[in-house]
Amino acid sequence: MLPETILQNCIAAIRKRLVNESARVARFLDRNLFRMLGGWAALTLIFGAIRLAALIIAHPQLSRIALVADLIASYALVAAAPLAAYALIARSFPKDKLPDQPAIRLCHFGKWSSVSPTEARDSPEFGMSGLLVSLVAGLALSITMRMVEYFLAMPAVPYMAPDWAVAMFRLMTFDLVLFGFLYTICIAMALRAAPLFPRMLCYTWACDLLMQLAIARHMASIAGLPVDVAQALEPYVLVNIKKTLISVMIWLPYLIVSNRVNLTFRLRVRFDRATALPA
Repeated sequence: MLPETILQNCIAAIRKRLVNESARVARFLDRNLFRMLGGWAALTLIFGAIRLAALIIAHPQLSRIALVADLIASYALVAAAPLAAYALIARSFPKDKLPDQPAIRLCHFGKWSSVSPTEARDSPEFGMSGLLVSLVAGLALSITMRMVEYFLAMPAVPYMAPDWAVAMFRLMTFDLVLFGFLYTICIAMALRAAPLFPRMLCYTWACDLLMQLAIARHMASIAGLPVDVAQALEPYVLVNIKKTLISVMIWLPYLIVSNRVNLTFRLRVRFDRATALPA
């Protein structure tokens, strides 16, 4: 056997193994997403309880529930947001039904041929596998890291604290609630082959960038913001902006040109590949 043939066979075997492993990860995510979100909710409530306990130990006068009710509600919203997103998508996109395609196409790059839902599902390139699984797993990791960063950086701040502290707590909490909700929607839509997934992900990226800019602008406009807090906030916002921009640069081209993405979410294949699908 020629060395070139051996190399090609090795590459094909490795590629097949990676595709199979990615499909296994996708099945795991699909089966266990609700349990994972339940774990998120439990961890959020535990971390929130720790933060509240530390606050009450430092300030015993806040031991009445009425004085920390807004903090309890904030942590409850953080815990509930991903679960609410999952419930919304599960109701809107049942697993046994492939949703209709949107009436207006926004992605016109390349030459494509439409296929029927049956033809698409019969293709090995349909569904969660390959790099698409890496994208979804990365989204799940990003919202987890966002929660960890929030609880490491943001103490519980009661409503009678200085205005700048209350404003920062509420903005950071809203940021975590909003993007815990939006990124979970993206994950659930991808797992259910919802046609609007690429648009939803682009919308979420745009909201993320705008939110970081809004946080920086709003905090800069608050009188009395300590210099050391402002200096700590700036790199936090910049890091979030950079992470989002890197995600956009890596994954937006993939969402546009990937054969798997176009077949799964747009029910179309390239003209030169159309005849390769099952009849």
